[in-house]
Amino acid sequence: MGLSFERVINLALKVDADEIVLTDYVYDSNRTLEAVKECINLVKKRNLVNKFKLHAVPQGRSVEEWLTCFNSLMEMDEIDVIGLSKLSVPYIFYGNTKAPGYIANSRKEILKKIINNKNYEICAKGIRLKGKKKWKKIHLLGGGPWLAYELSILKKYSFIRSVDSSMPIWYGIHGLKIDYNTGIINKILKKVNLLYMNNISYEQISAIMHNIAVILKYRCDQRGDYNG
Repeated sequence: MGLSFERVINLALKVDADEIVLTDYVYDSNRTLEAVKECINLVKKRNLVNKFKLHAVPQGRSVEEWLTCFNSLMEMDEIDVIGLSKLSVPYIFYGNTKAPGYIANSRKEILKKIINNKNYEICAKGIRLKGKKKWKKIHLLGGGPWLAYELSILKKYSFIRSVDSSMPIWYGIHGLKIDYNTGIINKILKKVNLLYMNNISYEQISAIMHNIAVILKYRCDQRGDYNG
């Protein structure tokens, strides 16, 4: 169970956060849109409109439903950032998490649909619906064992602002290193639990540092196999 949005705001104020993620419900588009509107109303009620960037996460159980939710969030002038979930986006393309590179490949496909939609304008400022003033940025919520590869493909799109992931640490703890030549690890680990081990060995630290270094390298490189 996540925190109430009221508590999210209070904690964000305490740490002087720049950005907050609005409430979403995994795979549930309608409930997510209702929650986003409630969050926006609460921000306005507390006179915090200009205090934080507002980050929303589209949801859905099909490509069409997800894209409709994405489009609705793009319509909202209050939203600054849209996050692409590593849960819902793969779900609508694969229905499971067993396929190799399922996160990277599914986000590549959904971005292809967004980029090819003539209703969107894209430039260095971000992405927006035609007729709208507000440019928005895209954030990648989490990453999988193909994260380095994924970043090398998507890096050239300026509207993708950032990514967050424990992947290099979690896989490094298990002694798994990203392949330097391909940018991938062909193994899917169970749910992250960075507290399961008190002591980390030199070998694990070495694997973690290797993974971070490879991700930084691939983040700067641009592969030519993306047909967006």
